[in-house]
Amino acid sequence: MKEAMSIYISSELKAVVEQLAKEKQVSCSEAVSLCIESYFEKRTCDTELIYSQLHKQLEISKRIVNSINVQGELISSMAKYLVSNVLENEAIAENLRKQQEDVLFKKFINRTYQDLKKNHPGFITNMVLDIYSDMNFEDEDK
Repeated sequence: MKEAMSIYISSELKAVVEQLAKEKQVSCSEAVSLCIESYFEKRTCDTELIYSQLHKQLEISKRIVNSINVQGELISSMAKYLVSNVLENEAIAENLRKQQEDVLFKKFINRTYQDLKKNHPGFITNMVLDIYSDMNFEDEDK
């Protein structure tokens, strides 16, 4: 059901309405009604478009957050892996250092033995020989 409404418009706008009425082959009142309907339909479409775009942006934001979470987990896993490798490498380095110390100590004892045997035969030589033989005996048990 249509109702009447009085409106005031500028002479320029009146000329545009009259031109549209001629093009559409309708009355000026009908042309104004078409313009108002078109305006509100467009406005509704604009609102739907805005909501649609907001929904798309929300989905994109969710994917970004998910990606950031996955990347965070990946970085955390990599950090744990690197820390465990560092600790493992430190343990290996510590083991190698101890082995190297043992080798150096044995070399020291051997050189001391050779020097004492050559320069100071007697009691000290026997003591070093006892220590040296005990060390060799322990190595054979392993």
